[in-house]
Amino acid sequence: MLAKHFRYSIYFITITLLISSCSSNRAPVFEKRLNEENKKFDEKATKSKGILADFSKDKLVSRFNNSFLPKNIGIILPFDSAYENISKSIIYGMTEAYYSSPRFMANTKLFFYPSDAQSSNQISQSIKKDRINFLIGPLRKENLSKIMGQISSNIDVLNLNINDSKDYRRKGFFRFSLNPEEEARQVAKFARTKGARAIIIAQDSNWGQRISKAYLEEWSNSHGEILDHIVYDPNEKNFSEIITKVLHIDESHARKNMITKLIQKKIKFEARRRQDIDVILLAMDHENARQIIPQLRFHKAEKLPVFAGSRAFAFTQDVSFYKDLDGLYFLDVPMLNNNNYLFKATTESHYPRLFAFGYDALNLIPYLYQMERNEFLTYPGKTGYLRVNDEGIVIRNLNKYRIKNGKVKLAKMD
Repeated sequence: MLAKHFRYSIYFITITLLISSCSSNRAPVFEKRLNEENKKFDEKATKSKGILADFSKDKLVSRFNNSFLPKNIGIILPFDSAYENISKSIIYGMTEAYYSSPRFMANTKLFFYPSDAQSSNQISQSIKKDRINFLIGPLRKENLSKIMGQISSNIDVLNLNINDSKDYRRKGFFRFSLNPEEEARQVAKFARTKGARAIIIAQDSNWGQRISKAYLEEWSNSHGEILDHIVYDPNEKNFSEIITKVLHIDESHARKNMITKLIQKKIKFEARRRQDIDVILLAMDHENARQIIPQLRFHKAEKLPVFAGSRAFAFTQDVSFYKDLDGLYFLDVPMLNNNNYLFKATTESHYPRLFAFGYDALNLIPYLYQMERNEFLTYPGKTGYLRVNDEGIVIRNLNKYRIKNGKVKLAKMD
């Protein structure tokens, strides 16, 4: 009942979830076994030269059995109108993680601080009074300098915004976000397996520009060629003109008109698209994606692989949505493979991926130092397979999916 009550009375966050402290004694036998496991893992990591994606989830999780929880965790999130649903979604994920873990419930207290309702000075005083030894947040980057300047350096931090936070790098300072540029780079790497020549179709927005830039940079790094880069109005509904232009179908019609005029006769004609494109990269939301993909099929481009990030996909039970996106390759959170958590996320949260974000943010806390020491150590999170680099940044590796015959499946590149 407490969990249910918390979920539906979350708006005024002066909530404290009371739980106790944990023991910090390590059993010598387990320490020896852990060191042996670490040695074996390091040997395999060296051979793999990359993330050990072939490790089963059980093996990955078993690597973290010798971890410890902070006694008091503080969480700083905004709850004004612009961020209300975002913060609620994150907290739904955190509380789901909390109540799913007997270790959290038995060993840890959670304290919530609304950054829009309290000044940074009030929050720092509350952090001191509540004896916080681990902090999650803030979410807004403008609050970071205010908070970091007033809290003890002994408090570990998982900042929820990567941008502009490197100046605060110190021992115990970690960064975790759903970074769209990193996702776009992974999309480009995924698409690059299908060919070297691409076109980009991106919405005209700040987000679209960021995604396009990441595509361009990654494509250049892999020595690919961007043949065309089309920017469109996000309110566009009919992509026919854009498609005919970028696929050179308009040129095909122009050639037909020229020949007809020369010979003064009607001719049999079927428009042909250009043949030098290997892949199409989309930077658009799911509404635009479900409009453009059927139009690509109509204009003879059904065999061209189309790639996009998670925004091109939506969590829905609308069967027609999946049919419209048929053939799309996209990257998204592993939570898509877990119907139980996907159901919880979509029914309890306005933003399912932020639900997963909150879930992972809390669950990562006991393992961050261990993961930072070994960059190959990978945690199977809801937002991706997670690892920590030497700058304390949590790196997400997303799942690769394809919509085929109206169903979402893990992608198999053929």
